[in-house]
Amino acid sequence: MCMSHFTYLDFPEIPEELIEQILYYTENPISNFHDTDQFLEYVQNNSRDSLNIAADPGIVEAITGLEIDWNKSLGYPISEATKHFKNLAQFDFLGVNEDLDKWVRENISRDVAYVSIQSMYGGTTITPHVDEMRKYAFNYVIETGGESRTVFYKPKQEFEHLTAYPQTIFPYEKLDVIEDIQIEPFRWHSLDTSTIHSVENLDPLKKRISLSLSFL
Repeated sequence: MCMSHFTYLDFPEIPEELIEQILYYTENPISNFHDTDQFLEYVQNNSRDSLNIAADPGIVEAITGLEIDWNKSLGYPISEATKHFKNLAQFDFLGVNEDLDKWVRENISRDVAYVSIQSMYGGTTITPHVDEMRKYAFNYVIETGGESRTVFYKPKQEFEHLTAYPQTIFPYEKLDVIEDIQIEPFRWHSLDTSTIHSVENLDPLKKRISLSLSFL
């Protein structure tokens, strides 16, 4: 389990032939699960026998039945992202094939709920946010997208009474930086995805590509 915002992990490197498959599926996606409803449907339709773990009903209910009180929210709707942030990057959350999924479960963890490829491109920033449908992630960066940085935040003292809802984005002026990391490629690491975090300084002409393991 993830014990801090960021930790390098001593896991096996992904074999070169699987790296090639990840890069192939980045350009030729099997599926894109960045949409919440699609991801929920996947988790709900796969049994404990096939995933070795089932989504906590409370997590599923919290996401599907999420009601945001905007008077108490730290952030804004995702639909308003372009009003509050410049140079936003695209973010794909792509499915993997059977070979990749099997290798992860045999070599990294059988308790992973979902194995995916993350691809960020076409802008400089992934906005500050908290993840939904996962508590923490194990990631393996393959292409860094330039000199990109992962940044963790906490609300400024005057905004601590507000709620950091999932499915929202948080403005920099309400946040204090608590950790700023340039993640090394080809090393496994864990991320606490329930802490507010963003990706900054992406090169719009390059892709940041990683394999991401979701834990619910």
